Amino acid sequence: MPLVDLLYRCPFCGADTASAEGRGPKGIRCPVCERTYTMARASGEVMVRDRSGAQAEFRITELVDRMEGLREMTHALESPAVARFALREWPVRYRKAVIGFYEERGPKVSGMLRLEEQVIRFTETAGKAHEWRLLDLTAVHTASAAIQISPLGGGLVSFHLPDDSPRRWEDELKWRIRLLWEGEGRGEIREFQPRIRAV
Repeated sequence: MPLVDLLYRCPFCGADTASAEGRGPKGIRCPVCERTYTMARASGEVMVRDRSGAQAEFRITELVDRMEGLREMTHALESPAVARFALREWPVRYRKAVIGFYEERGPKVSGMLRLEEQVIRFTETAGKAHEWRLLDLTAVHTASAAIQISPLGGGLVSFHLPDDSPRRWEDELKWRIRLLWEGEGRGEIREFQPRIRAV
């Protein structure tokens, strides 16, 4: 996963980070506090340089923990996305036994993905809108740089985010679902995939 997707928020000030070279694998920077982040080749850690030029190495897990500690509810998260809707599921068999299923996905559909406090909404460029209540989602996970949701009625919807971090969307989506589950008295969520389950 590119560093800009992993550290989508500055672990020190909380502002959104940006890659100096588009969405490539190189270093990232914070436009607010002016820190830069690059992978240190020798140690495998992240080199952080502040605006004065002082630098220090950090473990990636330490920076992710700091970033998550700066989380705050935003009004909405919105990004262009390409969606694919699973049309059908087909069984996978081995020696006549069903060992799993795979989805037959429809065509790619461009539009805008929006995450609000209680719903996630995808509006196609052509205007058709799809909306799911967060409390009605049965699974959430990332796969192949896309965020995937399983609605209550079945099926699978996959969103590729060409200009945003799938990690950001997964983190925000899971965090909001956790808040809603706790508010509804459903308990603390233990896992999100293959099914959302509470402790």
